[in-house]
Parts: sequence; C-alpha cells; structure tokens
Amino acid sequence: MISRVFVLSLSLSIFFSFQVSVANTSGSFRNLDQSFLSETPRKSWEQWPDHLLAGDIILVPLRCWSCYYIEDETGYPFSHSALVLDVYEVDGVKKALLAEALIGVRSIELSKWVSMLREDAPWVVVRPDFIPGYFSDHAQRGHYLRNKFDQHYRGLSFDSQFLWDTYDEKGETLYCSEFIYKILYDYLDNPLHTFNMDFTRNWDFWFDYYKGDVPQGAIGFSPGDFLRFDGMSVVFWYWPHSQN
Repeated sequence: MISRVFVLSLSLSIFFSFQVSVANTSGSFRNLDQSFLSETPRKSWEQWPDHLLAGDIILVPLRCWSCYYIEDETGYPFSHSALVLDVYEVDGVKKALLAEALIGVRSIELSKWVSMLREDAPWVVVRPDFIPGYFSDHAQRGHYLRNKFDQHYRGLSFDSQFLWDTYDEKGETLYCSEFIYKILYDYLDNPLHTFNMDFTRNWDFWFDYYKGDVPQGAIGFSPGDFLRFDGMSVVFWYWPHSQN
C-alpha cells in the first residue's frame, strides 16, 4: 500500500516542477525577438542537413533542471548551443557532424544529437558572417573546423560552473557557448564580446548551485547571446507549437 506521505511528496514534486517549468518558460522569451518566425523558413531537423553549412550555430533548450533557470535568467529559450563542424554525404544522403561542450567537448552526429532535445520550445539555426577570404568555399570551412576541433578542443572537460578561462588537468574547461565563441572568434567578420553574468532572477537556486559563492558579474557568454550581435542571422528554425 502506497503511503499518504509518498503520494503527497510525489504530488508536491510534480506541482513544483510544473510551476518552475511554467515560470521559466514565460521568462525565457522576454529577450527573444520572434520576428524570425515570419521572416525565415520553418524546417524540421530531418531537413536540416540539406540546408546547414559548416560554422552554423544551433541554439536549443535542453531537458535538465538547471537549464530552465539558465533560460529564465538570460531571457532566451535556449540553454545549449552546438556548432556544425561539417556537412557531408554518405551514399547520397547528407549528414551533419556537430561539436559541443556538454559531456566533455565532443563531436556527435545530428541524428543522434536531437534525441536529447526538448520539444516544447524553439530550435534556431544561426549563421555567422565569416571574414571574407578566410574560406574559399564551405567544404574548406568544414575541413578547417574539423582540424581545429581535433587539434585543440576534442576531449576537453565540460565546465559545469559556467566560468570563463578555467582549467583542469586536460587543459581548458569549457561550457557550450564558451567553446563556440572561442573556436570561431578569430574568423568572424563582426567580433563577439563577453557580457557580465547576472543571476538575480533566480538567486536562491544559484546560491545553492554555487554553494554560496555565486559569480555575480563575472564575464560569460550564453547561447542566447549569439542573437545579440550583428553578423549573426537566423537562417531557419523549428518550433513545434508554431502555426507558421
């Protein structure tokens, strides 16, 4: 027989989770300019390999407890970002290879990567403007990015503290958008810059997360920050609940 205490505990847990989800979903859209919904095409992820280019950045929400707070804190419904390393063909079928800092810094096929995505918020593909002349064509860009990734980034540790310029025994520790910022920085036509992180909207959560030492005001860069720069254009998107 299930105890009343267990039922009450489970009910409160579900209720609290729902409230957090709703609160953070509404807050996570406050800085998002949604004009891209009418100005750029909607494409499901199965269509993406036919339209992706090496160097594209994919912004998505993830299914994790802290992800909701990241989205609410930054005002964008994106708690993760991945870089398109290369797009290539296998038996006439286009495939996309991504790189991300999540479970360490790794590469992963797009078809495997999408299984961890949440389906209740937009997935957006952003295309940066590269400095003219650095890449003669898109294939060369993919070749360059794969080489740079393999030589300097593959296998580095994930930084779950979301701090800039931190290191461990493997080298630099990186979180998702920090990794993309640094691998692309020298080759963008419009340079990126960091921002001072703000944790005040969900201070109690972050106080517990950082065990009392919240890095308020430290420099950082969130997935949504890519949308704050000229030279970063939304090229297509997928939003399951959109009617566009």
